[in-house]
Amino acid sequence: MPVLKDTSYQPPFFLSNKHLHSIYPVFFRKINGIEFKRERITLRDSDFLDLDIVKEGNSKVAILIHGFEGSTSSVYIRAIAKTYLASGWDVVAMNLRGCSGEPNLLFRSYHSGESEDVEEVVKYVINHHKYEHIALTGFSLGGNILLKYLGEKGEGIAKEIKAAVSISAPCDLSKAESALSTVYAHWFLKSLIPKTKEKLKTFPDNILGSTMPKLRTVRDFDDYFTAPVHGFKNVDDYYEKCSAISFVSGIRIPTLLISALDDPFLAPECFPFEEARNSDYFFLKSPKRGGHVAFAQFKAESYWAEAEAANFLAAYA
Repeated sequence: MPVLKDTSYQPPFFLSNKHLHSIYPVFFRKINGIEFKRERITLRDSDFLDLDIVKEGNSKVAILIHGFEGSTSSVYIRAIAKTYLASGWDVVAMNLRGCSGEPNLLFRSYHSGESEDVEEVVKYVINHHKYEHIALTGFSLGGNILLKYLGEKGEGIAKEIKAAVSISAPCDLSKAESALSTVYAHWFLKSLIPKTKEKLKTFPDNILGSTMPKLRTVRDFDDYFTAPVHGFKNVDDYYEKCSAISFVSGIRIPTLLISALDDPFLAPECFPFEEARNSDYFFLKSPKRGGHVAFAQFKAESYWAEAEAANFLAAYA
C-alpha cells in the first residue's frame, strides 16, 4: 500500500512547536454533545471493563481504545466519537482496566499488548448489540494494542470487523520509551505511582511485596510492575513481545496508521514504512507535523486525523 510521508496537513502557525501542539488539545479543546451510557462487562478472568456507548440507531459501530493513562473522558476519544457519530456510526468506547474511575478487581492492570481484552469487547458487541458492521480505532498505546490485535488475528478476524484506524501508535515500545522526555514520563508517573501503591495495599500478598522502589522513567515502571505482573520475563521481553511493528505484516483488513514525523513520543523506528510498502492491507500516513494525538485544525469541527479516519472508514468499511 502507498506510504504517504507528506500530506496537505499543516498545523496552525502558533502550534508549530511539536510539544505545544501535543499538549494544546489536552488543556484547551472542549468537546460537547457526547452523552455516553455505561455498560460493564465481566471478563474471563472475573475482572471487568467499563464500556461507554452512544447508540443512535446506526447499523454500524466503531469501537474506540484510548491511550496510556487515558479513558473515555480523554478529549481525543470524545472528539473521534463525535466525528464518527456525524458519519453514521454508533460508538463503543473502551475503558482499559482500572481507567474508568474505579479500580479493577485484580492486581494486574492494562498494558500495551493487552489484545485479549479487545477480543472480549468485540465478542460482547457482536453478541449483545448485534452489529454486523464494526470498525476499530485506537490512540497511542491503544493504537499499538489495536495493531497487535489485528496482526494476531490475521485471516481469523471476526467477519464483522471491516476496517481499522490507529493514531500515533508507539509501534516499537522500547524505542518509543527511549524517545520519551522526562517531562512526559513524570506526567504519566504522577498517576501510575499512586494507583500502583494503592494496589500494593489492596493486595498485600502480591508478587512485588509492599515497598515500591524509586521510579524515574516509564521503563522503570514497566520493569518493576508491568512486565512481572503480566507474565513477561523482564521489560525487554515485554517490549519485544508487545510492539505492534512485529505484527502489522499479519493484518488482513484495511487498516490506516496516522503518525506525525514530529511526534515527541515516537522514535524513527516507530514508523513501519517497510511493512506498509509490503502489505496489501496496511496504510501509513505520516505528515511532517502533527504532534502526538493532536493534528489540530480550526477550519472544521473535526481535527485533521479525525477527518482522515472518518474518510478512511467511509472508503473501506
